[in-house]
Amino acid sequence: MAIKGQRLGKVRLSQTTVANAESIATNPTGFDSCVDYIVLYNSHGAAVTVDLCIVDDNAGSPGTPAATDVFYEVSLAAKESLLLGKEDLGIWLNDTNDAVCAYASVANVIHAWAYGIKITDQA
Repeated sequence: MAIKGQRLGKVRLSQTTVANAESIATNPTGFDSCVDYIVLYNSHGAAVTVDLCIVDDNAGSPGTPAATDVFYEVSLAAKESLLLGKEDLGIWLNDTNDAVCAYASVANVIHAWAYGIKITDQA
């Protein structure tokens, strides 16, 4: 079986609260996914705080992000980008609708990309 890396998700964050955090990578039905890299870019003219969350599914449906799901917080300066790599991440999403979500202190200025692999569920 060939395993191929791919972009798992891309979004410009429009949400500014944890309860409304947006998915940047969601595990689809029939797959296991590993998020190896996340790229964040602040297109705003001032610093913006970004929070990343790991959100477990809710009986196969998307879960609701909570403050206890936050695993990383960073303040990005104006026009700054950040690459989180395998040494920071290596997040496995095993259930349908498990997700890595994000939210920012200012809407519509943070661009987020998630990269990794999806493999057929072996269960």
